[in-house]
Order: sequence, then C-alpha cells, then structure tokens
Amino acid sequence: MGVLAPADRSLFGDDAMTTHYTKRKSTIKRKRLMGFRSRMKTKSGRKIINNKRRRGQMLNAAER
Repeated sequence: MGVLAPADRSLFGDDAMTTHYTKRKSTIKRKRLMGFRSRMKTKSGRKIINNKRRRGQMLNAAER
C-alpha cells in the first residue's frame, strides 16, 4: 500500500502508517512452545527429536 494523503489517513486512524512486524515473538514464548523440554513431554515431540538426531541435524531451532 502506498503513502496515504493526509485526508485518507483519517479513515484508518492515526496508526495507519506504523510498521507491523508479523514474526516478532518473544524468546520465552518460543521456547515454551517449541523448546526441547516441551518436545520431550509428548510422544510425537520425542519422535521429532529422535528423527532430528538420526539425521544429525541441530535438535531444536528454538534453542538458537
């Protein structure tokens, strides 16, 4: 979307020109959802960890 004229900004409110980041998630939330310990709690999570070990891949992307 291009730059809005001053008259058009009032249609969307004052925050129409602010930047929105879709992937800005906190590190704590990320580790709680996708961390090693949360993977080890479930059977399917353990399966993911073992498959990654078998391939020689880094175990968890959330640990970076």
